[in-house]
Amino acid sequence: DFSEVGGGWGDAPNIAISTLVIHGLDDTALHSDGLNYTGDWIDADLTILSVPGAGHCVQQDASELVSKNVGAWLDLRR
Repeated sequence: DFSEVGGGWGDAPNIAISTLVIHGLDDTALHSDGLNYTGDWIDADLTILSVPGAGHCVQQDASELVSKNVGAWLDLRR
């Protein structure tokens, strides 16, 4: 029950499309433990890319790695 989290979400529906999550492991705003149950909210293909040495702005901290992986992920879904 998502309502326990707060914020008025109630029973939010699961995501029903392919999902790519990119997370910098040095992120101090969102801890990597938050990824543990991400799959419980996704009813489709889920890819999680954890990037060591990158923080909250992973797209800036590891721009080449992010660009390469987003491109490859999208190519696989064409």
